[in-house]
Amino acid sequence: MTTIALRIRGPNGAHSVSVPAEASLEHLMQKVTETTSIPLHQQECKSSLSSYAFGSGWTPGLRSDSAPERIANLNGVRTGFPPKPIPTSSPSTTTLSQLGLRSGESIQVTANTSAAETASPGSAASTSVGNTSTHLDAIASSSTSPLATNHRVSPTAASTSASTLAKPTSSAGAGRYVQVDGGYLCLRTVPDDNSCLFRAVGLLLAPEKVDLRQLVAEVIRNNPETWSEAVLGQPQESYINTILKPNSWGGAIELAIFASYFNTAIASIDVKTGRVDEFGEGEGYENAAVLVYSGIRPFFRGGPDYDAVTFSYAEPSSADVYPFPNLDFDTRLFSRTSEYDQASLMLIAAQELVTALRKTHQFTDAATFTLKCEQCGKAIVGEKEARAHASETGHVKFGEYDG
Repeated sequence: MTTIALRIRGPNGAHSVSVPAEASLEHLMQKVTETTSIPLHQQECKSSLSSYAFGSGWTPGLRSDSAPERIANLNGVRTGFPPKPIPTSSPSTTTLSQLGLRSGESIQVTANTSAAETASPGSAASTSVGNTSTHLDAIASSSTSPLATNHRVSPTAASTSASTLAKPTSSAGAGRYVQVDGGYLCLRTVPDDNSCLFRAVGLLLAPEKVDLRQLVAEVIRNNPETWSEAVLGQPQESYINTILKPNSWGGAIELAIFASYFNTAIASIDVKTGRVDEFGEGEGYENAAVLVYSGIRPFFRGGPDYDAVTFSYAEPSSADVYPFPNLDFDTRLFSRTSEYDQASLMLIAAQELVTALRKTHQFTDAATFTLKCEQCGKAIVGEKEARAHASETGHVKFGEYDG
């Protein structure tokens, strides 16, 4: 018998459970009650992957021969992110495999204390969906080119518009998150140092602490035709030696390599312009990660500043600072399939987040700021000159120009 390993997270903490793949929805809801002590009629559940929701016409405990053949009052059925109605009519004996639940998924459970008691066994359920419902609104879980593609985001016909998707930022968020249906899209800020690109990518794609600099070096060394001197702007070994240094910046070349290696599109949104550069676009990758680029941070002696974007069920706290204690229940990758393009919806919301950052001028104008090389004292204007100087001299410490 095939079993499914699930992680149920409720007000009393997280619990691991195993259930048969062919177990019924009722069986899962009873497991949720056992682990969270939340009554069936008050459960609101969100899984990390597949999507489903239930109207109040289904009464837990009824046998299939005495229950209505189909669940009634299905106005509350939702799928996707943000949740959207679907025309579904499901048998009361729906199995977990039919719901699309898989091993490794997380289920977030909250109590809807305003929900009315469900109908008693043996009686017809007549309470409206607005008064009582059990939801399983799910959110999809989770040849290279050195150039990014400028990606224009446009919602699909089935998607929600940006104005409905992202709601105004809470004052506590200070531009660091936007509220979306079902949770929050959060900016996960990493330290402003020369390794911020690697930290941000690692947070989304390699939480198991892969050495991303070493990964870049190996990919370049093993693919000399793709990553030639003409592409790298310097001899291959010189580039490899530079990128392995902890104070060397990462940029477009590294993002293109990561997109190919992890089979994941990487969208980088520029705070100043709102432009989206997508690495791996058109390669057919089924997942996408989102980064926010806010320019070079010279005053912190850092390089280009990249931060990560995740989806969280819980509202972010001011205590959520790097290294983040627990992002196990954050969605770090957004799905992009022919059936469901969550990534485009998340990019729309992320642009709302970036707009909030732009309004508070949380970016550096990389084209016009004046820097001083702290290793030789040379005055440098703009990111282009700074990169050229670093490439020519190996100098990477820049500070505010004091005239």
